[in-house]
Amino acid sequence: MATLTITSVVPGTQVVPQDIQDQWFNGLSLAATGKIKTRWDAIAGDEAKWTNNVATPSGKAFKPVIATGYVSRRGRTKEVIDGLQLKKLQGSQVKAKTNHDLMFADNGALFIQRVNNKASHFTANMPNTLALTGARVTGKRGPASIHVRGISSDVTLERDIGGTTSYSGTVDPLDQDVPEHRYVIEGLAGHAKAFLEGKITQVGVFVLQNVITDITPYNDLLTVMLQAVLREAYKTGSSIVFTPGGGGFTLVTHLTGDDPVTP
Repeated sequence: MATLTITSVVPGTQVVPQDIQDQWFNGLSLAATGKIKTRWDAIAGDEAKWTNNVATPSGKAFKPVIATGYVSRRGRTKEVIDGLQLKKLQGSQVKAKTNHDLMFADNGALFIQRVNNKASHFTANMPNTLALTGARVTGKRGPASIHVRGISSDVTLERDIGGTTSYSGTVDPLDQDVPEHRYVIEGLAGHAKAFLEGKITQVGVFVLQNVITDITPYNDLLTVMLQAVLREAYKTGSSIVFTPGGGGFTLVTHLTGDDPVTP
């Protein structure tokens, strides 16, 4: 028998590293005076570059959209529509360059001002997401990552366990005295981590924002998604469950089953 239970308690009020907004703001501001303008000029800075790197590839990608033999109500054939689309793309280079140069003139002054205007929005919405994902500046990943790594028998979750997240049981059933198969179907661990982490993060943020009032259908969906990637022996009794309370929530992932490795 292999069993794993991971529990995370996330409060309604989040503590965010004080310098994280500064890192976000400074990173974008530095990009304005360095990477963004430089890379734009290299790719689309003049008409020839725009044609080669933007208009022509886009025109090729657009051609399959219009069916062969199609004629519009104005009498335009597929060939005419394709040609007009490419012509408009090529003609838009001057306007695009003018607007881009204006945005990044004076060392990116207008771009930096736009970033500054968004800073309060970033700060207001960032904490709820970080409560699920964790923050690099803290040196730890959050509950969403920990739970999906446990599901995938990834023992690296050990380095992030602590605080309000704990576990009991066996992370990797292969390490038991009597080895058993890992919880997730072989070959699906990476996929399981990716889509489950995204959904856990989304639901958790919605709970913290009080967007979700009835958690039951979301718990049902998460459990269905979980069981879809588990080996047959682990499906029954395994679940992912959010329990809202006090503005925050408790997240419990439970895996259980009997799936011994046979010689």
